[in-house]
Amino acid sequence: MTIVENKKGKKKRKKYNKIKINKQIKPTGFSRASLILSNCTDCYASAIDNKEELHTVAKNTREQIIYCRPDHKTVLFEENDFTFSDFNLVFIDNDLHFFYTALDKFGNTTLLHQIIYGSVSAVKSLVTHFKPIDISILKYNDCVLVFYVSEDEPMNIYSLMLGVAKPSIAVTTDVPITNFSPCIVGDEIHIAYVYNMYGQHQVAYTNGIDTAIIATVAKPDKVAVLSYLDSIWLSYVDNDVLYTSLSVDNGKTFSMPIKNSVQDSLVYTKFENSTNLPISSTGMYVQITPIRLLLPIISSLDVFGVHPDKPSNIELELFMAGLEMKFDLAVSRMQAAPQVEKPTRSLYVEDEPRRQQTPAPQSPPQVQSPPQVQQVQTPQQNGAMPSPLMNKPAKVMPSNLSKPKKSTETSKPTKPKKSADTMQNMAKAFMEQGNNFDAPLNFPQK
Repeated sequence: MTIVENKKGKKKRKKYNKIKINKQIKPTGFSRASLILSNCTDCYASAIDNKEELHTVAKNTREQIIYCRPDHKTVLFEENDFTFSDFNLVFIDNDLHFFYTALDKFGNTTLLHQIIYGSVSAVKSLVTHFKPIDISILKYNDCVLVFYVSEDEPMNIYSLMLGVAKPSIAVTTDVPITNFSPCIVGDEIHIAYVYNMYGQHQVAYTNGIDTAIIATVAKPDKVAVLSYLDSIWLSYVDNDVLYTSLSVDNGKTFSMPIKNSVQDSLVYTKFENSTNLPISSTGMYVQITPIRLLLPIISSLDVFGVHPDKPSNIELELFMAGLEMKFDLAVSRMQAAPQVEKPTRSLYVEDEPRRQQTPAPQSPPQVQSPPQVQQVQTPQQNGAMPSPLMNKPAKVMPSNLSKPKKSTETSKPTKPKKSADTMQNMAKAFMEQGNNFDAPLNFPQK
């Protein structure tokens, strides 16, 4: 993006940029950096409209608030009795909303809002008499959410919807919050924040339902939340080292923080996704060099071609598609598996009184004696898991046993026939216990 002030230099500058951009895009994919505003302080904000044109509001060293857009630059106002800071720009329906704070000479801070492009509106106050520690602006559909922490109540993160007079509490703690970063994922608000636990700074996270403490840091800096590849990535800097933690279950659990693969020339910057790519964040650490711009985490897992100087990671995309297919197949098999009822105590109720009876002594061969109830003991196989039915009576009911045939040999009892109910019970037990179930097929031989 090039800003020019006169028509004479405009044509020449455009021709120069066009040649330079064509030379730069082929090897690296990035154009040469161009000057937007000189003598600028670190208090500025930018936004891109639906025509992909850049709009910037910045404060220069002469304490002027300047609004810049292509082929246009104007001074909005100047500092006199107030000090302006915390600039934020948001586009909604081609209207550029400008949020900022004003500090008066008595130490009172007011959060202000006005529309400076499109349906221009006068300035309005949103929050008065507070001392902001951190402010973040989120856009959700056609709504604007303002998050802030005040020095008067540093243990709360407040949320204010534009058009609603009273703010609400988004996060509350027992100790002061030093900085935070919100992010909208779907219809949920995910917030990473840092609080001072009696001299020890802790990095924490919440999505309104689940809360997790990620790490305890010595010298914390900004914290960032990124939604990418259906996962939540939380990053922070401790002692000039960038750490990253991952959650694959929407913030219920997080991995142990690890050192990020990108460490040099890191700058924390605001982030807005104006594409349809599934990337969501309001601020992230970025590696900026004179020839390239690198987004940590995304650069190593770039399956969408976000970085123009790097090819898309096709192998990673193929691997992720295979994992997704494997997971869907496992879920479909679980859903298609028949529901097997677990055996209950009712299967053994009929055996209980019979098992407690004392077996009658055997009679001579010529006298027929009543059938005896024999205890069946199933041997345990080596290396197999013991079945919960091992120490219980066999599920073969005495009433289902066929009467033994008359035989002159009393030492070898006849083998009972397995009825349909017996086979059904054994099948259920096999389905319940798997391959480790040892079904009592026959009576033991004496």
